[in-house]
Amino acid sequence: TPSPGPIPEQARDRIFVVMVGDHLERSEMVLLEVANAEGNDPVDVRSAQESAANLVAANRLFRLSARRAGEPGVATVLDELERVLLEVARGPSQLGPEERAQLRRRIESGDLLFKVRVLESTMRSKEKQMAAIPGTAS
Repeated sequence: TPSPGPIPEQARDRIFVVMVGDHLERSEMVLLEVANAEGNDPVDVRSAQESAANLVAANRLFRLSARRAGEPGVATVLDELERVLLEVARGPSQLGPEERAQLRRRIESGDLLFKVRVLESTMRSKEKQMAAIPGTAS
């Protein structure tokens, strides 16, 4: 069987937009899980750690792709996101009140959650626009 030809640029762009949008949605859930944990007892964040560790590798690829594609704004948000995801992934599996407060401040200090939401919304809008262009629908 003949090998498939190269993927057209419009299709590649659409794949990137869809994948980054999904990645941002999953990242937002991890940030919210960690930032919204409350109480005076330590909170088990192993599931958030596992998710964050998985998201870090994808985040690096998306960040590099964004830089190559001339999307410095996307790359900057992904860079900030990667730092916090690494902190969650490499941190303790039990977070006490002070550690949670510190991580919450880190997330809130640069408006990271807001930036992630705005970028995710932008990606979803681009996805809808691209779906309307003939030859880019999946």
